[in-house]
This record gives sequence, structure tokens and C-alpha cells, in this order.
Amino acid sequence: LQAILDVAVFRKLAVPGQPHLTMGVIVSGGARYLNKEVINQTRVTRKQFDTVFNSEIMELQRRERLYRVNRELTDISYATVMLVDDGMTSIDTIYSVAMALRAKHPKRIVAALPVAPIDAAVRLGEAVDDFECVYSPADFQSADQYYKSFDEVEEKTAGELYLRVVSGQVAHAR
Repeated sequence: LQAILDVAVFRKLAVPGQPHLTMGVIVSGGARYLNKEVINQTRVTRKQFDTVFNSEIMELQRRERLYRVNRELTDISYATVMLVDDGMTSIDTIYSVAMALRAKHPKRIVAALPVAPIDAAVRLGEAVDDFECVYSPADFQSADQYYKSFDEVEEKTAGELYLRVVSGQVAHAR
């Protein structure tokens, strides 16, 4: 693609007591998206929100120090941004990240996934300009069912791989 490779760290803001329900996200560079409908429906108080937000800001900053190692975040204004994930089980996270990045005024946002539900493009709606997916089975239930191994990559390993790729030490990542 001859594109700049960068990582935008994000943290999901989960509804207190409901870790799989997203009330928003925060992203590297100060971008954020709040799902006010979820916040109102679940009656999240300002104090509860602030507690979750402050905790996730601290974690976002910790991970940025680990992955970025004092590298500046690439300016995405007027650029095409490609969001890549290992598969989409929950629409709300990738939707929220895309909506948060919209505040940085990219030219386009493309979501690229190896596997996702058949209706993923429709469900992402206005959050992305284009959606590319290798496989969208009708019986999709979760991304991990399409991998031989779906183990999490350790933080240290992910940070080291990212730094090797952006410094040109690796021609491509696995």
C-alpha cells in the first residue's frame, strides 16, 4: 500500500457493571466518541462516567508509552485511515473508534477485517466510508471460531513488533 503505518491506541469505555456494553471510546491524540443513547439508557451518573473515563485515560497513556516510545502520532487529517482488526464480533467498538477518528477529519475511513458478520457493512453505516472483509459467513458468531489459534499477543511483544515494523526492520508483519 506504500502507506504510513501507525497505531492509534484506544480504550473502550464500558458501562459500569456491564463490561461488554460500550458507552464510548477514547483514542490516541484526544479523539473520543460517546454513545449518549447508551449512557442515558443505562443511567450512568457523571461520577460513574468520570471514574471509568479517568481510569481508561491512565491506561491509554500507559499503553501509548509502551507502543509509541516517544514517537508522535501521525496526523490523520485529510488522509485515508485504514482500521484493521482481527475480526468483528461486536459492532460497537469498531463503530465507536471510527466515529472518534472522524473528529480528526480524515479524508476517508476504511475498515478492513478478515472476518465479520454478513451485515457488518450496513451496521457500521456512516462510521466508515468503505468496508473490506475477506469472509462474511451467514452463520458468523464470533471471530475466534475462524482461527486455529486466537491467543492474545502479549503487550511487550506487540510493542516490539510495532517498533520493528515502523523502523523498517521488518518488511511485513505476520
